[in-house]
Amino acid sequence: MSMTPILFFHGAIGSMAQMQQMSMYFSQKGHLTRCVDLPGHGQRTHQQPFSFEDFAAAVRQEIDAFDGQEVFLVGYSMGGYAALCAALQNANNIKGIVTFGTKFLWDEAAAEKQCKFLVPATLTAKVPAFAKQLESEHGAGWAQVLEKTADLLRRNAPNNLLSKEKLAQISCPVLVSIGENDTTADVQESLVVARTIPKGSFLCLPHTPHDLQKANLTILGPIIERFFATT
Repeated sequence: MSMTPILFFHGAIGSMAQMQQMSMYFSQKGHLTRCVDLPGHGQRTHQQPFSFEDFAAAVRQEIDAFDGQEVFLVGYSMGGYAALCAALQNANNIKGIVTFGTKFLWDEAAAEKQCKFLVPATLTAKVPAFAKQLESEHGAGWAQVLEKTADLLRRNAPNNLLSKEKLAQISCPVLVSIGENDTTADVQESLVVARTIPKGSFLCLPHTPHDLQKANLTILGPIIERFFATT
């Protein structure tokens, strides 16, 4: 019997390149895997302002491409938020979701804290190598990706799409995972979210920052495998 396909969704200002390492891990285990650029990221154009409604619609489009087959979703940071928004709207054929380093509960202070890092001119001046990396991922429009992301965070903060009431409506199994040393998402907040989702479970990886690419896949990979196997 074939194994359940896995769709991978990147974080804010990232692209599918962020998910290639984890995708390869599960591909080698026999899964059909697919890394996806969310609208306006990487090679995927998007003229409108960013919205989680559009991101969730893109997630659903990828699910529906499997013609009724169940899939797993793995979302890093913002990608996890988008995956849960998609499940909240329509959980059909979502066998389970894994989030890593996702910040769930937003307010204006949290949004402004992140927006400080999303100013193209400041980033170019202070971290030119990272600015070059963003340009290589998104092309000439990399600065617009930052600006649209900041706008998205500010607009989403007053009406959090994943309130506790809405999290309680998510019907599929969800593994909420986070690194112990994450300074973007919050460990205690993630634990509360895992307990709020009816079929939620929680994982905190020791000595691990927010950056998924710095997570130890020899530890994280088998834990996700067990989640898949028991879902």
